[in-house]
This record gives sequence, structure tokens and C-alpha cells, in this order.
Amino acid sequence: ARIFIPLFVVLEALFLIALMADGFSSLADNREQLLIFNLLLAAVIGLILLHSAFEEDVPRWSHGLIVALAVLGVLADGVAIAAIASRLGEWGATPNRLTVLGGNLVFFGTLVALLARWGRLRGGSPMRATRDVLNRALAVFVLWSATVTVLVPVLYGFRVAGETQAQFEWSTADTMPIEEVEE
Repeated sequence: ARIFIPLFVVLEALFLIALMADGFSSLADNREQLLIFNLLLAAVIGLILLHSAFEEDVPRWSHGLIVALAVLGVLADGVAIAAIASRLGEWGATPNRLTVLGGNLVFFGTLVALLARWGRLRGGSPMRATRDVLNRALAVFVLWSATVTVLVPVLYGFRVAGETQAQFEWSTADTMPIEEVEE
């Protein structure tokens, strides 16, 4: 964590600068960039978790880097949420877009809760406060994962099955070799 946290602070700052130079529309139109954003946010949460799990007496500069990482994470996630909302507005709601939006909202809420808790901290251990917030956030992550794993496929399956079944049957028959179709 001591090696990767400074690197990720620099990486996240450069990523945001590159995004501002490239323009918001490029992020809203590019799924791969949004995926990289989400992987970056997952790495930020992971680094904060690793940092708080193994060290109790951290130097002040180290905690400062963690705060900078969380602040940059909130900014990056805010941009990602705006890009996903733009995609929802332009191309409509799909289970994938709604799932990604929900995941980003969970990341955003976790990072904001961490920053709020650190801001209220008076003399206590920042690592203990971080662990408390992340332990509570774990329940939200698990609930969201269960929702995406169980509920979204059920809802999506019922809504789409009737619309696409005929199209799927046509495309499958169209791609089968002639010998199989004649039998």
C-alpha cells in the first residue's frame, strides 16, 4: 500500500487531467473508458482498505495521501456517474447501465462516508475510523452484488424474453449449417 498509494494518487490525478483535456463527451461515448474508471475506483477502495487493515500508526503524510486518494476518487466517480447518466439519457436504460450506475453510487457513497468520517475525527485513529466505515459499506456492497446477481437477471429475463425470443430463433436457424436444417 505504501508504494501503490502515491502511484495511484498520481495516476488518478493524471487520469482526471487527461479526461478534462479530452472532453466529457469522449467518456460518455466510450464504454471502455468507463470500465477503466470503474476499475480505478475499485482499486482506490481496495488500497484504502489495505492501508487501514495493516497499519495502525501511520505517518501524517500517509494519511494525507489516503485523503487525497479519496477526494480524487469522489471527483472521478462524480464524472463517471455523470457519464453513465448521459448514456442513460441518450440510449435508454439497460440492465448493464443500471448495474454500473448502482455500483458507482455505492463507490461514491463509500468514499463520501470516508471523507465525512475523517472530517469529524478528533484525536481518534483514522485507521479505526476507516475500518468502521468500510465494514458498514461491506454490507451495502454485498446487498448490491446480491441484487445484481439475483434480482436484475430475473427482472431483465421477464421483460426481454418475449421481445427477443423470435429474433433469437430466427438468427439461430439462419446460422445453422444446411445439413442440420434439412433434418
